[in-house]
Order: sequence, then structure tokens, then C-alpha cells
Amino acid sequence: MRSKIIKQKKSGFTLVELMFAVFILLVSILASLSGLIGSLFLNNSSSNLTSAVNDAQYVLEQIKGLNYTTCIQNNFAAGCYTLPVFTNLPGEAVALSPAPTIGPSISKITVTISWLDKQKTRSFSLATYIAK
Repeated sequence: MRSKIIKQKKSGFTLVELMFAVFILLVSILASLSGLIGSLFLNNSSSNLTSAVNDAQYVLEQIKGLNYTTCIQNNFAAGCYTLPVFTNLPGEAVALSPAPTIGPSISKITVTISWLDKQKTRSFSLATYIAK
């Protein structure tokens, strides 16, 4: 009598299939990490820009409260306003442009905030018109 050999079907994954699955998983994890790191850098730059905008608005609000005829019309020559020193951003500097007269009683004021962001100098300018 002949014995029947029963062949069992082996189930499972081969080494090549496992390596391919690990490779796909690794690529998807690296793509997710690079997107996360990029968004963190973008969030930091956005936060710095928001601080610069707030600082420029602060300076313009202070200037709007000054006496027009003695300070703004004379391009701040009377020493009536001193630019504030901010420490919100690394290497932050505030610059105030001369107030060109547009009409008999209207001046344009521009405040420029510059700072260092990832070893590059960034700047933001905010302008407004001030009337008597």
C-alpha cells in the first residue's frame, strides 16, 4: 500500500515581501516626518512675522498720539519721540522713515522692522497716513 503524502500549503510571507512592506512603511514615515519638520519651521517664521507686525503697529499707534505740528511735521527733529527697543525677535531693529508731506497737513509714516530668521535678515514695513 502506498502511503499518501499530504502536502501542506505553507502560509506566510516570504522575505522579499516583508522587505518590500518595510520599505513602503519607511518611505511613508519619512515623508510624514519631512512634512512635520517643514511645518514646524514655517510655524516659527510665521510667529516671527506676527511679532514684527505687532511691533510695527505699536510704534505707529504711539506716533499717532503725538502732536502733529511739533513732532511729525518737523520729521521728529524736535526729539519728541524715541524709537522703542524690542527684544521679541533675534536681532530686531526698528527704523522710521522720514515723514514726507503729501498735502498741507498729511504725512506718510513708514515703520520698518528687521530681524534675523535662520541666519537671514527679514524685514517688514508698515505705513500709514497721518492728518492734522
